[in-house]
Amino acid sequence: LAGRYDLGGSHGERTAARILDGSLLTVVCPACATELRLEFPIVVDGIRSGSLTLVPDGDRHDFLAGDLGYQLPEADRVVIGFSELAEKVRMDRAGLDDSAVEVLKYYLLSRALQEADEQTEVAVTFQGADDDHLQFTIVGLRPGQHGHTRVPLEVYARTLDDLDAKRAEEPFRTFLQPPYVSVARILSHTRPTDG
Repeated sequence: LAGRYDLGGSHGERTAARILDGSLLTVVCPACATELRLEFPIVVDGIRSGSLTLVPDGDRHDFLAGDLGYQLPEADRVVIGFSELAEKVRMDRAGLDDSAVEVLKYYLLSRALQEADEQTEVAVTFQGADDDHLQFTIVGLRPGQHGHTRVPLEVYARTLDDLDAKRAEEPFRTFLQPPYVSVARILSHTRPTDG
């Protein structure tokens, strides 16, 4: 375990900013001045959903297969890679329930995959919220391009109200089960078909 970081402590805002700008665990090679991101398991405390454990992106397949070669510390949530960590921090900073946001991402992803080529990797990422909308980025619909979409906060509120029912039905049950609450969990098995 490389470290434990607390977003609620005295250095919490600085740590959150370093997660969001990608500089946490980033070093510069003294020989060639190349910036390198060290990916080790870390724990991040001080978010609404509890604690987050970061699994390095290189260990994604092993983690999803249940064949991780090391023991993770117990946590309320697991994220895989720094981009998922930053996304969960953005959700937390916006005061949102990550499970409800993942349900919205599922619907956005389902729709995007209907328009995408069968071989295309499509990703939907939560970017932030304003007074009226949640903002998402969709990557992979067209080569080299990404799109942005906004979802009204009323839709988020309805999704949040319906969350307990969603947790009882597939495919939601599969990707809303802690500690790894992510629509990415089902992407390793199948393309979403509900729209």
